[in-house]
Amino acid sequence: MNLTKLPVRFLLVPGLLGLAFSAAAQSRISAITTAVPIFTVSPDARAAALGEAGVATSPDANASYFNAGKLGFVRYKHSASVSYTPWLATIANDMGLAYLSGITKVGERGALSSSLTYFDLGEIQYRDQNGNAGAIFNPKEYALNVGYGQKLSDNFGVGLNVRYIRSNLTGGVGGGDFKPANAVAVDLGAYYTKDLTIGGGSYNLGLGAAVSNIGNKITYTNPNQADFLPTNLRLGTAITRELDAYNKLTLVFDANKLLVPSPYYIE
Repeated sequence: MNLTKLPVRFLLVPGLLGLAFSAAAQSRISAITTAVPIFTVSPDARAAALGEAGVATSPDANASYFNAGKLGFVRYKHSASVSYTPWLATIANDMGLAYLSGITKVGERGALSSSLTYFDLGEIQYRDQNGNAGAIFNPKEYALNVGYGQKLSDNFGVGLNVRYIRSNLTGGVGGGDFKPANAVAVDLGAYYTKDLTIGGGSYNLGLGAAVSNIGNKITYTNPNQADFLPTNLRLGTAITRELDAYNKLTLVFDANKLLVPSPYYIE
């Protein structure tokens, strides 16, 4: 992917979203980068406030984003959620992440979900290699998702998401051989929940595991320069203590592992 023709503002976004670092003895490790890193960012307020934790939290209208295995445990026949997050507001005022999700129960143990994630990168002024102003374009990325979750027992459920991803970062503006990128990915999830009584108190234990964005590589130019999707493994737990009829206290812990090869070279 030829980055010399891309504006500095465009390069900043994936850099801020997708960097992860590790070290090895007598080796220098390069930054791990992926395509469409925005799809690893929680779009709903509850999970964002919990530091992106959500694989084992109680199911709601956003359940399929973190763990499709929770879908069968959603209480209501129909539920929906709408979210919008201004993005990098101190840098630009026209970037934002929007999310729309809906769930419909299928029988007593199953549920179907659908969602749209839409990332608007705002208007970008392209410049040539000499710094001269060129055309203006508004890059966008979105993902359409459908999923199904099923309770296999009163305490355990599994689920699957299928996702179509489209990333249009240049629209052909500014020349070069850049083109919109497309990908299809799946998520796999499992969820366990159990009500417990400990020392006279009522508790709920939630355990979750999910692998997201398993799919083909994305290419904006040459197929030989394709980028990995942000395939991610997430494991977590949530322990909830009922304080009274109106209040609960929840302790949440998630661990993540990006399942993408780490580029490196030996010095």
